Amino acid sequence: MPSVETQAMDRLVIMQKEALVSINANVDAVPFFPHSQEAFPYWVNWLRRGSPSSAGEDIRMDGYSVMMRLVMGHITEDYSGELLTLAYEYIPAVVDFFATRPFLTNATDTTPLDFIHPEGAEIVDFIGPHGFQNSGLGVTQVGVEFTLSLPIMNSVY
Repeated sequence: MPSVETQAMDRLVIMQKEALVSINANVDAVPFFPHSQEAFPYWVNWLRRGSPSSAGEDIRMDGYSVMMRLVMGHITEDYSGELLTLAYEYIPAVVDFFATRPFLTNATDTTPLDFIHPEGAEIVDFIGPHGFQNSGLGVTQVGVEFTLSLPIMNSVY
């Protein structure tokens, strides 16, 4: 059985694709980083681990931050602000979608993910739109980065 962390990352990519369906955006998503592809937009994801803590006498919490990067294109493609306008559509769609699914449910996984803390996962920050270097491609890419707080109860006695 995969870890809760692996299951969460697998669910996130499904959710990321679903989040933008409401605005007719066809996106791809992978549960890892680095990654690049020719078709835009696409998501890449990675875990940033916070400090383990106690959530009571018999529960150990691992608070993760998941960086969810929506890569929208190369900066050289956007001469008239099209990518920025798209970002202004994507941001509220993603924030709203995740706000209504704190236990990482989606069309494929309709039951809450076990061991997510009762407060649930939530987007706590986003930066966008902005450019980031992709040294493997030698270009500056444009997109939005969302930080998802993912509290997992890893030791329940």
